[in-house]
Amino acid sequence: MRLVYITLGWVAGLLVAAYHSDLTAATWGFLALVMVLATALNRGNRPFFLLNVIALALVLAGWRYAASPSSAGITAFNDSGGLTIVGTVTDAPDITDTYALLRVDVQQVRRGGEQTAVDGAVLVRALRNTTATYGDTVQATGFLNSPGRIDDFDYGAYLARRGIYGLLDRAQVTVIETGDGAPLRALLIAARSAAIDHIRAYLPEPQAGFISAILTGDRRGITPELSAAFRDTGAAHLLAISGFNMVIIAGMVYAVLRGLFYGRRWPPVWGTAVIIIVYAIFAGGAPSVLRAALMSSLLFFADGFQRRTFVPASIGLAVIVLTALDPYALWDVGFQLSLCAVLGLAFLVDPLKRMMRGGLSKLGFGAGAERLTALLEGPVIVTLAAQIAVTPLLLLVFGQVSGAFLPVNALIIPVHAYVLAFGWLGLIAFMIPPLSQAALWVAMALASWTLGIVQGFADLNLAMIGFYVAPEWVASFYVLCLGVLMVNATQPDWWLGILRFLRGRAIFTGMLFSAAAILLLMAGLVTSRPAGRLDVWFLDVGGYNAVLIQTPDGAQILIDGGRAPSRLLSAIGGRIPFHDRQIEVVAITSANAIVNAALDDVLNRYRAGLVITNDQPNRSALYADMMANAAHALRDSPASLPYGVRAGYSVTFSDGVTLEVLHPQAEPSILDDLHDVSLVLRVRYGDVSFLITGNATPDAQQAMLEAGVDVGATVLQIPAQGRARTLSADFLRMVAPSAVVVQTDRRRWPESPHPDTLALIAEDVPVFYADQGVTRHFWTDGATLHTTADD
Repeated sequence: MRLVYITLGWVAGLLVAAYHSDLTAATWGFLALVMVLATALNRGNRPFFLLNVIALALVLAGWRYAASPSSAGITAFNDSGGLTIVGTVTDAPDITDTYALLRVDVQQVRRGGEQTAVDGAVLVRALRNTTATYGDTVQATGFLNSPGRIDDFDYGAYLARRGIYGLLDRAQVTVIETGDGAPLRALLIAARSAAIDHIRAYLPEPQAGFISAILTGDRRGITPELSAAFRDTGAAHLLAISGFNMVIIAGMVYAVLRGLFYGRRWPPVWGTAVIIIVYAIFAGGAPSVLRAALMSSLLFFADGFQRRTFVPASIGLAVIVLTALDPYALWDVGFQLSLCAVLGLAFLVDPLKRMMRGGLSKLGFGAGAERLTALLEGPVIVTLAAQIAVTPLLLLVFGQVSGAFLPVNALIIPVHAYVLAFGWLGLIAFMIPPLSQAALWVAMALASWTLGIVQGFADLNLAMIGFYVAPEWVASFYVLCLGVLMVNATQPDWWLGILRFLRGRAIFTGMLFSAAAILLLMAGLVTSRPAGRLDVWFLDVGGYNAVLIQTPDGAQILIDGGRAPSRLLSAIGGRIPFHDRQIEVVAITSANAIVNAALDDVLNRYRAGLVITNDQPNRSALYADMMANAAHALRDSPASLPYGVRAGYSVTFSDGVTLEVLHPQAEPSILDDLHDVSLVLRVRYGDVSFLITGNATPDAQQAMLEAGVDVGATVLQIPAQGRARTLSADFLRMVAPSAVVVQTDRRRWPESPHPDTLALIAEDVPVFYADQGVTRHFWTDGATLHTTADD
């Protein structure tokens, strides 16, 4: 098991290097040399030697991460306007309903008659009917952009981990030369395309699209509506060739081969490994798919060696090798799913078999319980074990769970394995059309069950339950599970003593764990109590306005919310008590429903005591939906509808905190600019105040000054991300802030805040940012002000 400890050190090194990107490869290399020397000096002292080896693994991993390329020559041309690139298509085109995505390794950039040799890969978005395919040398003309963020998803980082550093949008693609790819890869891509055509020839949509997606990874037949249905019912992971699906297939193949080679140890193991690797290459051969295949195959070598301890050790070795080849693999969700699913199969299948056998015996199956359990092992038990193991990770990734998650997965997971099995049988038997057609028809019938369940539950519109799960908690959960599995596999004396103690005192053990759970709950309640101060968080929600406030007595105020529901819900859930389901005041500063789209989810999730708006008429369907959701959130409040407010309105809380409305000065009309009449709010506690301007324009700022409004504040939120000509110098002078805050996204808007805006701010006034994953947190007792950056 020493290899497992070394693996943990290696993973820690990758995480440290990712978090401390300022440490260079040279620094890590020097530390590695020091640890090599220390390891050599302690080789005769076993405990210290192992600690040195673990530390050596940590610094080597840090060096590998720091030494990996984070950019390429092509990035110098990003966001610089139109250009032409020449390069080779290195993967099969990803064709959607509206466009085709081509991965192109660029050799040359052409612009204005000049040709520049460069390196690096870009993603080319071309017309759907492009003839370019794997191995073609192409010329593509378009606008090369840096991929940005999509809500809370960092698309640029996602592509960079795959070696792609630019997005050529709206490209005109011309094929210059063909047949420049690897012959074997081209053959497999052609075979994959033929398999997709074979499925479509025998089956109608949407069954053909669903079966093609889970067998070959081709999702062209999955409509946006069907994809949304899988997402909304918590079954989206079934559509991808991920570690989850790969482990299910490997488990089924192994169960079948073990039955065919009964009593023989190695043929099922090697047969499973070969079939899974071939399948991974056939399904596109993406690095994430190949990693999932390798992780899945390793599991079954434990049966070959007949050693339970082989599983964690071999998985640890695989983690080191795979992340040494690609350090960014650790952040790949497919890799994480593979790891969790393999561990689930390794350690949950046997307990689930025992539970099923016992349950069937109690139901009166008698001797048939053993045979029925063996029959259900491949499709049901293997799938259930993998599902249990990956569920915490899925909840972390998606940040929400459908109300239909449990029933949908319970109904379709046992069938899913048979869809895969008969679908593959239909492809393998393509030389015998009647057999192929019969197998695909069976797969179609089973797929119809899956699609019917998913679409039926999606039509029920069961609410998506959003929540915040800290990555640290999920990681701690898996580390704890891994520790228990390790000691259970090695069976040390101290562990056996604990098990004997617990089993001999079942009642005491139950009471002990119940008491621990109650204590943890009480600790959570105590730690989530108000701190007796005013807390103000300027949230990072992708550059948009979102401010969360908690008063000393625990009342919450939310001002706007941005466009990313998952980011907003995560930010709120991580900062207010977990048991608190009400936000006392929700302020919607303007009728621009687009920049506040995330509030819909908040208003569906939390109750509200009061919702205030500027009451500007708006005929937008999005805004009407938001007002309907606001009325729903107010269902238990005396204020049953959103309340329109203007300058002079205020709310005073029992702890002395006051929320004041400073703008608009009069009732807005439908003809007014949305941000000329947006709400400007000031939160005051004692001698400290915060001025929340949102997107208030210079005209709105001037209107307040002309009306004689006192706009003075300790902290000023710069309006409209601090873009050019958004802040009035006269207004800033009258506010006279001691600190200013800018909510922006400098990766998306490099000149927000604009240099001209920053130049207006006095040199002795600090500028703080809520940006790039950092939330700016202020707190005060009414006399002194403190601030920090929350990650």
